[in-house]
Amino acid sequence: MHVIRINESSDPIRFDRDAKAGPVASHAACPANKRSGPTGERESTVRPDGRRRNGGPPRDRRAPLRPSDFATLAVLGVVQEGFAAFDDIMAAAKALAEPDWQPTVDVLAATLTRALDDALVQETNAGFALTPGGADRLQDLLEAPPASSRGAAARTAAALKVCFLGVLDESTRQDVLDELIGLHRRDLDALIEGCAGCPAAGVCPRLWIAREIARIKSEIAWLCDLKETFPAL
Repeated sequence: MHVIRINESSDPIRFDRDAKAGPVASHAACPANKRSGPTGERESTVRPDGRRRNGGPPRDRRAPLRPSDFATLAVLGVVQEGFAAFDDIMAAAKALAEPDWQPTVDVLAATLTRALDDALVQETNAGFALTPGGADRLQDLLEAPPASSRGAAARTAAALKVCFLGVLDESTRQDVLDELIGLHRRDLDALIEGCAGCPAAGVCPRLWIAREIARIKSEIAWLCDLKETFPAL
């Protein structure tokens, strides 16, 4: 069991690896990329044949991204982005939270502790860093398909994926964006089809439905633009 001290004036807080950590929502700030390969492109941990460069098995992308994965994705992501100190990791992960769900420091600390116990993160002289297994886990989470583009959990999943796109190689990054775009388009088609025979024909219901359709279209346009412009960012 690892011990993490929240700050210098506090007593150590101990967490078991079985402690439950809630999801981390994300929305606004994306950490700046701080680590890259010699050419500025993130070094992929996956070979073209789908196997890990460290000899691990091929990725299984069939498992969807669950709300219980959000805290792990946020913590591993900010560590990979170069945030090594505990306080910086906590602040960066909280900066990704949506207003309707704010992860507590205890939740994030429990997630970091579990990552240490599972050998996804290691302690170094500079602070915390991902292990090869942690890099694999982060990539698996980024590639895991969300179930929908609608709802708070779906927005959180999409935001976290976008915030850590720099972790992925260009081909995988394009695949993840294509998947998000396709998901939004399917949800848009389903919404339009479902509303075609909607009995709520009043002005206000129609205004709300039109707003939701416009929002999804706007998300699709933004993701398509990001897909085209990301290499130049």
